[in-house]
Amino acid sequence: MDLDWLFKGDRVLLARGAAGQGLVAYDDGLRPRLELLPQTASGYTRRAGQEYPTEGLLVKRVGEQ
Repeated sequence: MDLDWLFKGDRVLLARGAAGQGLVAYDDGLRPRLELLPQTASGYTRRAGQEYPTEGLLVKRVGEQ
């Protein structure tokens, strides 16, 4: 899994998935590169006034360039 595009300093856009759940990360060419889904079966954890899925995020799909 090549994630160099994420850390090389170009812009990355995070947006809600088209199905209304999860996040999609787009590279600087607006190509969908990473799809993340929240794992909410165990609920949420509150820290510093923010809520996070206790089990974190699941990588559903990794797109190639």
